[in-house]
Amino acid sequence: MSYNNPPIGPPQASQQGPLNPGQPNFNQGPPGYPPPMFYPMPMQPQQPSFFSRFGSAILITLGTTLFGLSLLLNFWLLVAVAARSNTGSSQFGSTQEVVLRPGDASQRVMVLKFTGTILDRSAKQFIDLLETVAKDTTVKAIVIEVDSPGGGVTASDELYSAILRTKKERGVPVLVSMSSIAASGGLYMAMAADEVYAQRTTVTGSIGVIFSRIDLSGLGEKYGVKDGSIVSDGATFKNAGSMWTPLKPEEEDYLKSLLNDSFDIFKSVVVAGRGTKLTKPIDQIAVGKGFSAQQALALGLIDGDNQYLNDVIDKAVAKIGVTGVGVNNPSVVWLKRDPGFFELLSGQGGSSKAGLESSLDKLIHDAKTPRLMYLWDGR
Repeated sequence: MSYNNPPIGPPQASQQGPLNPGQPNFNQGPPGYPPPMFYPMPMQPQQPSFFSRFGSAILITLGTTLFGLSLLLNFWLLVAVAARSNTGSSQFGSTQEVVLRPGDASQRVMVLKFTGTILDRSAKQFIDLLETVAKDTTVKAIVIEVDSPGGGVTASDELYSAILRTKKERGVPVLVSMSSIAASGGLYMAMAADEVYAQRTTVTGSIGVIFSRIDLSGLGEKYGVKDGSIVSDGATFKNAGSMWTPLKPEEEDYLKSLLNDSFDIFKSVVVAGRGTKLTKPIDQIAVGKGFSAQQALALGLIDGDNQYLNDVIDKAVAKIGVTGVGVNNPSVVWLKRDPGFFELLSGQGGSSKAGLESSLDKLIHDAKTPRLMYLWDGR
């Protein structure tokens, strides 16, 4: 058997010429080389399948539906806010009564709570609650729970005056229950009450005034930052206390004169509220120190050092003069404030709460807004 082996060497050119004379044959490479390789034809774009088109339609429909529902929900919320406004509530907050102890609705113990730093906004909200109580003839006693490190001088004084006014208008006893802290402005507002009680872990006292100021003059000199404020001729104290300039002795004396006037008011408020219950002269008590409940009791600043909110409520109930068991038993109601719709949107809750004010916010607030404060911040 014999095999026809292909010849060794470059392949022989095809003997078949072009189909048409004078036209090149693209199926044949140059003599001595293999035929050229053919590239695959480009793929034609495929039409989307039925399922792909169906899925896209579902997504578009779903997105449109959600957008429509969002618009509808926002419209409904605005209508609800308007309806609440017409019924005595407000888009900026409303009041709600929570029954703590059921009983006779014709004689009630009203519980109010102030929590957090005393600022203009929180003071105004609490005063609104007091005005609501002042119009309620069923209120026979008021209990105010205070959990505050204090705050602005003016706001603290407004709270104090509002409590005194409510007590006078209603002619009912007012008792204060101190929570974890009721220092400085928190103590100031409590001095309007007939009786003041604290828990055994309460911190109170801190009778004094502080002017918060950050001195950045050294930092400014290092980096070439200067205070460019311009004041009118003759108003040499207009820029006193600027964080970018060192405090001059005459400026410090000027600022201290403002603090001392507010300090004298604070001491007079404590004397008026506690009277002969104070065991030491006010100048020995008002040294800026915070006191434990036991220390405050020894100084006569409070009437009891191991009393919780329920204990104080019991004392208020007893002051109404209830006779008999189950007869004319007063109800105990907590009057609270709920934040309004726009307050929730802006992140501003109902009452001022300590957790809502971050350290950075407080730093910026103190730096940009110098003010006199009845505030205990642990410094």
